Amino acid sequence: MYEYKLKIQKYKDVIVKLVKNNNVVVIRAPTGCGKSTYVPLLFKDKKVAVIEPRRIAVMSLYNTLVKSNELNVGYKMRFNIKVPSNSDCFTNIYTDGAFLANLDLDYDVIIIDEVHERSVRTDVLLSILKNKIKEKKFKLILMSATVDVDKITNFFNAHLLDIKMKTFPIEINYLDVPTPDYINQSYLAIKNIIKNYPLDEDRNDILVFLPGSDDIEELYRLVSKIPSILSYKIYSVLSDEEQSKIFESTQIRKVILSTNICETSLTIPSVKYVIDTGLYKVKIFNGISYLGIKSISDESALQRIGRCNRLGPGVVYKLYTKSQKLEQNIPEMVRSDLSTMILLVLSHKIDLMNLDFIDLPRRSQIQSALDILELFKCIKINNNDLTLTSYGRRLSYHPFDVHLANFYEKCIENKIAKYGSILLSMISLENFNFLNSDSKELDIRYLVRIFEEYKNSSNKRKYVIDNNLPSKGMSMALQIYKSLRKNCSVSDENVIEILEKVFSDSFKHNLCVKSNDGSYIHQNTKQKVFIHPSSGYFKRNIRKVVIVDLFYSTKLYMRIVGNYII
Repeated sequence: MYEYKLKIQKYKDVIVKLVKNNNVVVIRAPTGCGKSTYVPLLFKDKKVAVIEPRRIAVMSLYNTLVKSNELNVGYKMRFNIKVPSNSDCFTNIYTDGAFLANLDLDYDVIIIDEVHERSVRTDVLLSILKNKIKEKKFKLILMSATVDVDKITNFFNAHLLDIKMKTFPIEINYLDVPTPDYINQSYLAIKNIIKNYPLDEDRNDILVFLPGSDDIEELYRLVSKIPSILSYKIYSVLSDEEQSKIFESTQIRKVILSTNICETSLTIPSVKYVIDTGLYKVKIFNGISYLGIKSISDESALQRIGRCNRLGPGVVYKLYTKSQKLEQNIPEMVRSDLSTMILLVLSHKIDLMNLDFIDLPRRSQIQSALDILELFKCIKINNNDLTLTSYGRRLSYHPFDVHLANFYEKCIENKIAKYGSILLSMISLENFNFLNSDSKELDIRYLVRIFEEYKNSSNKRKYVIDNNLPSKGMSMALQIYKSLRKNCSVSDENVIEILEKVFSDSFKHNLCVKSNDGSYIHQNTKQKVFIHPSSGYFKRNIRKVVIVDLFYSTKLYMRIVGNYII
C-alpha cells in the first residue's frame, strides 16, 4: 500500500471494525502517524468524502492518494475542481467550505480531518451531520491530532479510538523576559541554532511559527542573507509548487517559515528545531470582522513542540517566558460573524432553531448576523420564523461571504458585472495587500486599473515586479475573475462612478466618520480605526468613508476604502 510503513497501519483491522459497528468514530492520533493518507484507503470500495480545513491540505492529500494508485480520487474547493472518473467507488477531497456549500451527503463514509480546529464551517457541518446521519445512513469518521476531543466525542456519543505514538526527548528553551520584537527574536534564535548545533546526518531543519504572511515575508528577507542555508516560506496563499519545496531533500540546512498550517496539516520529517513565537493570526468579530494577532492555546503549543520529536530528539525555542499564560482555545463559533453560515443553513432548508451545536454561539452574535441578513433583504423575520428570500437564495449560490456576495449581486443588478467581478476578485483575497502607497489613485480606481493592465499584459511576471504587486495574489485574482459573470451594458465612461456608488451602498453598514485627531470612528461599533498608509485615502481630508472590513497590524486599519455616496 505504501513504500514505507505508516505507524497507523497496525490499527487497520481495529478501524475497519469500529466503523462497521458504529455510526460515528473519533480517531485521536498524533500528527505524522499517517491517518490522513491511510484511513481513506481502508474504504476504497466505498464512496468516500474527506473534508480538510485548508486548500493546502486538500492538494497535499490528493497528490499522495493519486501516487498510491489505489483510489479513484478527485477534489473540490473554491474555483478548483478535479472530478474522479465515473465509478461506483471514489474518494472526493473537499475543503470544509466547499463541502458545506454543496452538502452532498450521498456518501458511504464521510471523514472530517483536523476536526479539533473547530472552524465555524466545521462546527456547522458537525451540527448538520448529527442532524442527518440517521436519515442518510452514512458512516462518520472524525480525526484529530490533539488530546482535546472529549467534547466532540460526547456530542456524538461516539466511539473514541486513542492511538498513541512514541516520542523522543525534547529540549525546551524559554525567554527570560518578554520580547517586544518577535521577528528579530526569531532571527536571533535561527542564528543561535546554526552556530551551536552541528549538522546531523538526516534531521537538521528549522521550523519557525509566525502569525501571518507579512511576518514571514519580513523574516524571510533577513534569513535569506544567512550563508549556507536554504530558506522557505509556507502559508495558505502560496502555490502548490512553492509549498512542496519544503519537502525537498537537500545537503544543507533548511529554514522553514510557517503560519500555523504546519501545526497539524503538514508533517515535515526533516525538522529537528522549532522556533515558536507563541502567536497566530485569527479572525475576530466585534460588530465587524478583522484579522488580529493572539496568543496560541496550550493545545497549539504542544502541537508545535511535537513537530520536532517524532523521529528523534528535538529542540524548541519558545519566544515567550515560562510564566506567560497562554490563551484558552476558543472555538470560532463563539467569536465569529455567523451571517454567511446562517444563510447557508437556511439555503439547505435546515431549521436553524433545531440544530444542536457543540458550543452555542452568543445571542449577540446571532442577532448581529440576523441584522445583516435582514439589512441585505436575505431573510424575512416574522416572530420566531425565519424565511429565506429569493434574493437570499441567490446570494447563497455565490462562493463568497454574504457581504461580498451582496456587493457582487448589486453589481449584476446595475449591469456592471464585469467591473464588479474585477473588484470582487481583488477584495476577496484578504491575505494580500494590492494597494501601493506611491499611487495617487483612490482604492477602487487603483484596483480596477492594475487588474485590467495585468490581465492584458503579455508579460505578467514583469508587470507584477515593475508595479510591486504580489504575483500569487494577482494570479489568484485572475482565476477568480475568470469564474465570474462579465456582462456589462453600461458605457465605460460611467462605469467607475456606478461601481463606487454600488460599493458605497453595499458597505454602508461599515460607515466610518473622521475624528479631529485624524482617526475614524466605525459608526456601528464605535471602534477607533485608521486609514492604512498604502491606501489612496491616506492623508486625504475625506470625512465619511465606507470599508470592506478591518485588519490589525500596529493598530486597527481599514481594508479597502471607498467614498460614502448618498
